[in-house]
Amino acid sequence: MENLIILLSPFTPHMCEELWQRTGHRSLLARSPWPAFDPGLAKEETVTVVVQVNGRLRDKFEADADVAEQEMRERALGLERIQEFIAGKQVRKVICIENKLVNIVV
Repeated sequence: MENLIILLSPFTPHMCEELWQRTGHRSLLARSPWPAFDPGLAKEETVTVVVQVNGRLRDKFEADADVAEQEMRERALGLERIQEFIAGKQVRKVICIENKLVNIVV
């Protein structure tokens, strides 16, 4: 709650000063430090991986943010919709971009 009051203070300074005092603080809100940024809280847990066949978007799937390249490749090749596009064709190359894209070249 305190961080929210601090973040709102530039927009509604008088109301936030009042709320700051009501939460038990004796000092002025304007003199309190800005909240610190925590990159761990901003990190996404899942990502959407796009699957292309010959450069055209064909499907996508959700995966953990730290998914390995091999697992991305296996999941992309195992998708039913992708199987339709590569059926009877030889897969020449599979290009993986971490947490973003799998491009299958046939």
